[in-house]
Amino acid sequence: MLRRWSAGVTADRIHLVTVPSGGEPDLLWRRFAAVVGIEPDTVDASAVRQPNTGLGVAEVELVRRLNMRRDDTLTQAAYEHAVKGLLVHETLSGNNPGSRRFGLPEALYPEVMACSQAWVDNLGVAGYDVVGDLADLVPALPQSHAAHPDSATDAEVAEVAVRALDALTLRAHTDEHLLSAATQESERVRGQVEELSGRLREHQELPHWERVKRTVVEIGRTNPGVGRALGAYRRVRGR
Repeated sequence: MLRRWSAGVTADRIHLVTVPSGGEPDLLWRRFAAVVGIEPDTVDASAVRQPNTGLGVAEVELVRRLNMRRDDTLTQAAYEHAVKGLLVHETLSGNNPGSRRFGLPEALYPEVMACSQAWVDNLGVAGYDVVGDLADLVPALPQSHAAHPDSATDAEVAEVAVRALDALTLRAHTDEHLLSAATQESERVRGQVEELSGRLREHQELPHWERVKRTVVEIGRTNPGVGRALGAYRRVRGR
């Protein structure tokens, strides 16, 4: 991708933001903000409702099996919203803290390390604007407690699927109530608009002097100064 971009843009105009392997949760945001010229502290990163905490082996296997059943029913945009957004990011991510986390299999580490190091070496001399640390691209040593990506059992996948269905059912119930409330509010506002439209039509059909009179009376109800002046006028007229 970088080579493709550099065919039409000089290397110093290409910004490479590396994803930190750990540290402060808002570090990636700060790197991105630095590139686009946004003051990072203007955004409260702690207010993010659904942080990207990643998936465990069972969650990954569930999504993989779901993808195997995918056909042309969903457009790519619909898939991004329903699966990657609603299911993965808002439901599966962080929904099961006890889920086993996967890591790089030890047998693949030498090959992956060699490939990553070659990338880092090439990027280091390419002249790109690196925001972050190229060391972020180097894989960490395999952890003995990390699960193999293919080690999820059917029981684990079933448990994750039930949790997801439960969460999605509750969300659908909540969304239905919110939609009902929004519909009622919309009807109420529509009624107010129709009432005001009727009053406006009635007002426009009045003679000019009557429109002015009613306008002054309406203003006098909310403006103390106009109200006092109108009261004085009425007292004078009443003498």
